Amino acid sequence: MEQERKTGIFRTIKSIYFYLVCFVALMIVIFSVANVVYNITEIFFPIQYMPAKMDLMRMYQNDEVIKKSMTFEQFTQMQEEQMKMDAKRQQVYAIKNSVRNVSLLVISIPLYLYHWRRIREEDCK
Repeated sequence: MEQERKTGIFRTIKSIYFYLVCFVALMIVIFSVANVVYNITEIFFPIQYMPAKMDLMRMYQNDEVIKKSMTFEQFTQMQEEQMKMDAKRQQVYAIKNSVRNVSLLVISIPLYLYHWRRIREEDCK
């Protein structure tokens, strides 16, 4: 009787462990897929703020150091180059995040499948 009780407790703890691992792995899969989709949209359709010409003029007029060192056209060109570099940086960041999330998928899917199979085997016994 004592042996049966220990075996029952052990099976319960083991079962809880397998269900918890499956739950965590499944949550990782869901969030990773969502993040991959979001990052793919960021790669192809990056969010970019483009200041209006009037805003650029105000920035140029309010900064005496910039006014003395360059013309407004040079300032505008510099701002455009900065925005292109920011867009490229944002794209690289999205690609790196996609790779990270795909690697999470590669790890968590087999982990989930292994533990879910073990649960099914235990239920069949």
